[in-house]
Amino acid sequence: MDFGLHWGRRKTLRVVKVKDQLQSTVGKDDRISNLPESLLCHILSFLTTKEAIVTSILSSRWKPLWTFLPKLNFDSIEFEGISSSAKEQIPNQQHRHHDQLNRFTFAHIVFWVLALHNRNNVNPLKHSRLYWRSDGSDPIHVKTWLHTLLHTLLSHDLEELNLHIGFPQFYIFPSTLFNHVKTLVVMKLKGNIVLDPPSSSALLSFSSLKILHLENVHYAKHDSFSRLLSCCPSSKIYLSKYMSWAIVV
Repeated sequence: MDFGLHWGRRKTLRVVKVKDQLQSTVGKDDRISNLPESLLCHILSFLTTKEAIVTSILSSRWKPLWTFLPKLNFDSIEFEGISSSAKEQIPNQQHRHHDQLNRFTFAHIVFWVLALHNRNNVNPLKHSRLYWRSDGSDPIHVKTWLHTLLHTLLSHDLEELNLHIGFPQFYIFPSTLFNHVKTLVVMKLKGNIVLDPPSSSALLSFSSLKILHLENVHYAKHDSFSRLLSCCPSSKIYLSKYMSWAIVV
């Protein structure tokens, strides 16, 4: 499947147009594609994952490069497959059904990208950002999907995890994951995430963690925050905003 054209036809056409303009300026020589692979990957690292994948249609030289990147950046809005014009043609009562199909297409895309990245395995995955903005999905399915994804990501000896939950349902960060973050240097959690770490005796120390950024998250118990900090060395940096406690049934 041509994911470049499927995900962003307009953006893909713009990329091709820019490349054609560059070639007309410098001649038929494709000097950009002739740059060292390490430099091309460095250039791609400044793009979102979707934008990096789109470049794979430029030539065979570019096709595998995005799978070599050590970081993946996913935003559910960027990966929406239904355009505004298409939604206008869908009756209101069918919007929810189509939106749910769209969201789980996003979930499938994320796992597809991870599978391709793992298959090439040139550069280990070190940084991952996931921003799930959608709402109205089945909370059980979303939680199951996120549990599986986080376990998959943390199995890569991840160094930075940036998770932003932007839908109204509470997402309980799995307590088992707290013992799988030994390699994390940076962990940023934002949105409707409920933290309930295990007791300090059962919780491993975040020996590598240097930045713990908690923004608008919730805590299951009054001592959840203190238990979380107890496993972090005092020399580390913590940023916290808007502390609240959530009663999760």
